[in-house]
Amino acid sequence: MNDLMPADKKEYFVAKQMMCVSNKGMKLADNEVEKFIKDHEILGEIVKYMPRGMSSIGAAVGKCAIMYDQNKALEFLKNAKDANFNGKEDPVYHFYLWLKGMGGPKRKKNDISTYEVALYACKNYCLGKKIKGLRRSKDIFEWGKDWTVK
Repeated sequence: MNDLMPADKKEYFVAKQMMCVSNKGMKLADNEVEKFIKDHEILGEIVKYMPRGMSSIGAAVGKCAIMYDQNKALEFLKNAKDANFNGKEDPVYHFYLWLKGMGGPKRKKNDISTYEVALYACKNYCLGKKIKGLRRSKDIFEWGKDWTVK
């Protein structure tokens, strides 16, 4: 993925990651992904701020936006991009350092571990919790029928 890729393509990859994160082999019809994108308009905002080529991070922030608070989840991503954090216990601080390769679990662009670390940081930010370091987080919810939250 590069900066010249249209936003709707980025949204497609983020949506697919969100839908299939726990089932990588799952086959999805394009129209199913397109409907998911329309149902979750926040994806258009998320792709503006997520690190280039890291749809797994966009997927983690997207799930936090659905489960917790859209504004807080998007603020988390904006703050990480702008290096705007509130002290050394701010989840954004630890996530920013991790993105820059300065600590935390090993990072891989489109790996489940990247999703889990981003999910941990964003979840804690949305819940207003302070952290001392990053960990991996299990998924915060599973999808039900028609891509609704179980």
